[in-house]
Amino acid sequence: NLLIRKQKDAGQLSFPWTWIQTEPSSTQQNWRNVLVSQSPFVEPEQIQHQIYAALSAGFKGIGFWKTHQLTMDNAADRETALAIELSCLEIQLLEPFLARGRIDGYLALQTGTGRDSAKGTGPGKSGQATPFLKSALGGRSIGSTSSGTEAPSGHDATVISSNGSVLILATAWDDVSQFVPGPMFEREVNLVVAASETASAWQISTSGIQPLVRERTAGGLLVKIKNFDRSAAVIVSSNTKLIESLTQKIHAMAQRSATQTHALASLKYLRVLETVEALRDEHTVPPGVDSFLSSAKQTLTQAEFELSNNDFQEASLKANDTLRILRQAQQVCWKDAIAELTSATASPHTISFATLPDHWKLMHYLDQQSFRLTENLLPSGDFENQKSIVQDGWRPDVPPKSPFSATADIIHDVRSGAMLRLIAWHSDPAATRTSRHDTTPLLVTTPVVEVAPMDVVIVSGRVRKGRTTPAESKRPLIIFDSELGPEHGIRTELESEWTTFEMIRPIGESTEFTVSFGLMGQAEVHVDDLQIRRLPSATPSGPVRQTGMEVSE
Repeated sequence: NLLIRKQKDAGQLSFPWTWIQTEPSSTQQNWRNVLVSQSPFVEPEQIQHQIYAALSAGFKGIGFWKTHQLTMDNAADRETALAIELSCLEIQLLEPFLARGRIDGYLALQTGTGRDSAKGTGPGKSGQATPFLKSALGGRSIGSTSSGTEAPSGHDATVISSNGSVLILATAWDDVSQFVPGPMFEREVNLVVAASETASAWQISTSGIQPLVRERTAGGLLVKIKNFDRSAAVIVSSNTKLIESLTQKIHAMAQRSATQTHALASLKYLRVLETVEALRDEHTVPPGVDSFLSSAKQTLTQAEFELSNNDFQEASLKANDTLRILRQAQQVCWKDAIAELTSATASPHTISFATLPDHWKLMHYLDQQSFRLTENLLPSGDFENQKSIVQDGWRPDVPPKSPFSATADIIHDVRSGAMLRLIAWHSDPAATRTSRHDTTPLLVTTPVVEVAPMDVVIVSGRVRKGRTTPAESKRPLIIFDSELGPEHGIRTELESEWTTFEMIRPIGESTEFTVSFGLMGQAEVHVDDLQIRRLPSATPSGPVRQTGMEVSE
């Protein structure tokens, strides 16, 4: 949705291109280098899904962002390189449609039960923003909302027309794969696309092409995609020469595609196995994980067998099955880690599967050393006195030339007592219709709390949505700290009742620590009972430098 709006805002004369992140941000890398902790790993599926998002939004140029040369003697670099190569093979196959075609709109995918996977994207849904991209294809159309700040609510298909033929790029979306990709798999998905009486549909990939059952229905051609795994490309055309050309093209790249997909699955299997063993040293591995790993090993062996028999399409399917099973194992471990957290960003080590062992090391350290936690270092966190808020050094920040008016003050509630209120509203009421919910009209930062390298800081409090927050604004607040910044902020769904939150932050080289609260667009949010507590480093090396050993007094 953000990519679609970015292109729309840029205008028709610009060349739409975007970066694909293949490694963690510099903030993450630098912070973890100081703490000597495991760096997050951008999964191959995350790289490929970024590409699907860019192509689905109509981008014509893609760059792969990295800060070092990929070396083939490094297993992690090889995974990244293989993900990039396989993605480029897909782009090469689809390039004639992607380069010269135009996006006609988006179609909701339906599961085999006939219910939409993309829940809530149908026309007429109460509170749904009007789509600015509409399909005229006869099937059930959906579109990105004009705000574009929420994740897609389900699977959809981009419809691209080119020279009388149609490319359908169907993609599975969820709201957790920016952390650890899930299965993103359906036994069958259906959609209806407008097509001529003579048109047929073929599902194509870099390792094979197969005709789909031609079934006419009200509104056009019913397309059924079986064993839908993350993404699928379907060509709808009556041009037999086009299909012959695609068949030859696929035949030329099938062996390379199957070989590299098998290599990618092999590397990921070994990496996941290694991380699970590291997890086992720190925490009980959830039930089912070992079964997933065993199943993945068997499927990988089958892929190797099919590859040796030159059945490249079947080898690719088995290798992709291996990747899907491994994602299931990763998800089980990740969900176990975040089960008692406010969000996946509440801990610095639950944003990636690779860092989960560090998360459990940190949790065990906190359990063992909790008796050394300080009292609240933020005396004005109860917001009982407006004067103390000013004197203690709370800092409100309103950006210049903002279309919003904003303020932060202390209010009183009969049930809850005193609390901090953050509120922003449009200076021009007529601008409400074109409001964007990814701007920050108000940022309030706490006074500085003194910390030391290798301390652990725990931030907690409670927040709720105020009455003037628009109903469609589900996450009107971002909470972040000075150690990891907004990219690691917490954005949970808020209700009119209080919601508690907690953040855990090991300190790298900092000596000062603050917490910031930012409103996202027009909103009203209340904050109360804010606490910042510090667990001083037990040793010069600090808790997160330990490798599973207990830290003694």
